[in-house]
Amino acid sequence: MKKRTDTFLGIHFDFHAQRDYKIGGKYNESQIDDFLQRVKPDFVQVDSKGHPGVASFPTPYGMHAEIVEDVMPIWRKLTKKHDVALLAHYSGVQDDEAIIAHPDWAVVNSDGSKDTRATSVFSPYVDERLIPELKLLADKYGFNGAWVDGECWGTKIDYSEKAINAFKEKYGKEPDFENNLKEYADFCRDRFWEYTKYYINQIKKEYPDFQITSNWAMSSQSPSSRQDLAFEFLSGDLAPKGAVNSAKIESRMLEQNGKPWDLMAWSFTLRFPDLITTYKSAVQLKQELANVLSLGGGVQVYLAQQPEKGINNDHMIDVAIDVAKFCREREKFCHKKSVVKETCVLISEKSYYDELGEVLFHNFTRHPYVNDVYQNVLLLLDCGYHVTNVMIERNQDLSEYKTVVLTNVEDLTEKQKQDLIKYAENGGNLIVAGDKSCKLFAKDLGVDVLKTEDKYFSVCEGELVTKVHGNFTYLSDSPNTTAKCYTASIKIFDHFEDSECFPARVEKVIGKGRICLIPFETGNAYSNLKDHALRKFIMQSVGVEPTVSLGGVQNVNAVLLEDDNKLYVNLVNNNGCQNSVEPVVFDYVCPVCDLEVSIKCASKPKKLTWQPQGKKLKFKYKDGIATCKIDKLEIHGIIELEF
Repeated sequence: MKKRTDTFLGIHFDFHAQRDYKIGGKYNESQIDDFLQRVKPDFVQVDSKGHPGVASFPTPYGMHAEIVEDVMPIWRKLTKKHDVALLAHYSGVQDDEAIIAHPDWAVVNSDGSKDTRATSVFSPYVDERLIPELKLLADKYGFNGAWVDGECWGTKIDYSEKAINAFKEKYGKEPDFENNLKEYADFCRDRFWEYTKYYINQIKKEYPDFQITSNWAMSSQSPSSRQDLAFEFLSGDLAPKGAVNSAKIESRMLEQNGKPWDLMAWSFTLRFPDLITTYKSAVQLKQELANVLSLGGGVQVYLAQQPEKGINNDHMIDVAIDVAKFCREREKFCHKKSVVKETCVLISEKSYYDELGEVLFHNFTRHPYVNDVYQNVLLLLDCGYHVTNVMIERNQDLSEYKTVVLTNVEDLTEKQKQDLIKYAENGGNLIVAGDKSCKLFAKDLGVDVLKTEDKYFSVCEGELVTKVHGNFTYLSDSPNTTAKCYTASIKIFDHFEDSECFPARVEKVIGKGRICLIPFETGNAYSNLKDHALRKFIMQSVGVEPTVSLGGVQNVNAVLLEDDNKLYVNLVNNNGCQNSVEPVVFDYVCPVCDLEVSIKCASKPKKLTWQPQGKKLKFKYKDGIATCKIDKLEIHGIIELEF
């Protein structure tokens, strides 16, 4: 049986049991048996305890629902029969019933009230509830691991006596909530990471093959440059709506950590606040997961699970079979392949957490810095670039990247700044975007910073114009500057009347490379408009052609993987309503036909093959570029180049 870290395709079930739920009694074993036989997942995750804190199996350690039939042996018997790993969906930090039974286990809020859902990572909860129940699943039922939910996004700053005493023990002083809350927030955040290390290591002492992750750990919701965390794999569940864009950013955030990872697509979407459920088609799920496959990740599909009878309905089995087939066909061309380094968007762990204030981790609200990073990735993808993320604090060697983009950070250490300048001097293409970031590098380009104002302004690129609102830093375009200024690209509007033009970008050749300053937040500017003028402006600012050119087609993203002597050009068709603020379901993606693809290659490929169809492609090779045509791109395909 595969370990969770070796798996590719999984099915996730959960139902977050309530007190009045009845578990089992109508389980259809033959349906589950048929499901496993036909879908052929590598692993299955089943409900064991959700956020209400009610277990769906018999447990002496806490509250459980009415167990008409213990269904865990059924899942274990059938998954063993089909050589499928069995994991638990288990809610960690979030546990209502634990707090009802043990009020002292709750996080204490700043007003002195006890939280009704978030347990404290300083409390005995981890030793008296979480660890014993996960050990019980490993021992009694033979579970292979756990997907622990409700953790990084569920934990909160804790003002309990235990937490405050732990702070005083560590720092030898009282926490200063009024003047230095950030120090205390950082302390609580570090304690969360120590809590995850503790329970994983404690369980693995007895069950070394039991593999655990915490949902959304080390993702865009909880980035961390720490190398000592105990997760053997990383995972998250995509938003039920807007999942295509979510898949693009989260795949890149998880991929950079160097651990096995996967993302889960919900098979249904919810309309809030009435929680109306609408089921997605196989086509929609394929498009979401194509953006995960293209970065080398594993995939999951979340299906509804019924407490009494197991699998919800036969229709969802058919959907799962269709999606599984699509993913399996692409597995050998994508899974765990190395991601090519071309264009990198940096993310600052410090800027991320400085902005959150009293929130320990991402609370599903896109703060300005997070959104700017997120939207810069989407903007560059829409411009045709192959994009990955790198955390600044990892001090990674950036020399292999053609272009590095620094978004709007407040500050950098002197070493971080000098490393980026050195990257440019050695031939790199450094793009510094944002009013704050530009101030950090202006002096190095011989440019004066005049002022920063919240303004309406117009970005002009030829005859194309887009109007933007946000902070704009005025940079000097004096003749004494050693950098080249583009003075005609920005018009500042004062009461919507044209005023003086100012530089929209400033660039300077430095050593063998260049630095380009863009004095406004390009990601936030792109966030709602998705404007073609801004895309053209960014392409001019980057000044480097992408490795793969798609003839100006915007809604197809090119993602590059490599392995041995092969290059895999993933083409993902993202046609659809990806930016809708409402839940959207659909069963058709408009295909892209007669797609001209040009690929920069240092040498002529031996052959090009369109995968997974295995169709040999005719191509031309001239001046370091291989050119071919794809007759029809449905959702996702791979041009395999063999050298």
